[in-house]
Amino acid sequence: MMRKSAGPAVTALVADDHPVVREGLASLLASDEGIEVVATAATGREAADACRHHQPMVALLDLLMPDLDGIEAARLISELSPQTRIIILTSHEGAERFEEAMAAGVVSYLLKTIAPDALLGSIHRTAADEPVLSPELTRSLIRSVRKRSATPVQRLHDALTQREMETLLAIATGRSNAEIALELGVQESTVKTHVSNILGKLQVLDRTQAAVYAWRNKLV
Repeated sequence: MMRKSAGPAVTALVADDHPVVREGLASLLASDEGIEVVATAATGREAADACRHHQPMVALLDLLMPDLDGIEAARLISELSPQTRIIILTSHEGAERFEEAMAAGVVSYLLKTIAPDALLGSIHRTAADEPVLSPELTRSLIRSVRKRSATPVQRLHDALTQREMETLLAIATGRSNAEIALELGVQESTVKTHVSNILGKLQVLDRTQAAVYAWRNKLV
């Protein structure tokens, strides 16, 4: 399992709430001369705190953890340690949370069925900012896209007013509330109301998901 390192070691954090899995992963990573495990964590909160302290190059996170789950932890880690590249490692093959994970800053999404050598290789690739997806997940995503294509799309955005649509397009292109207010010639409080209405009508949780909706539905 051990391999020669051509450059500086990839510093890594391992987070999983199951001690046997956590320690097993840490031992596997430590067997690679090109990887240095700087911390382990049992919860999403512990993982975020450890990333803030150690600033690892890669964080390997279980999807389901107490306190904060892997995606919530990823969102926090992206703020506390922006240079850390995040991998979700899960036993769940479904693609339901994949888009949410990508929006939270996750780079790679892997299944726990992955072979040890493939996991080590994925850590090095992720450290180089190269996304890696497990083949099973890729197949699941393809099935999901085909299913959506075969089903009439519910055009939630048809319920938006003209001003709300203009606000949504501005959100999708990265504008802040202040910038949108200036562009539309309205008060910032009015923009906040538009944003709240947009989130409710599109059935999304935040601005990022609203932007993803706009791009996915080719509104931009």
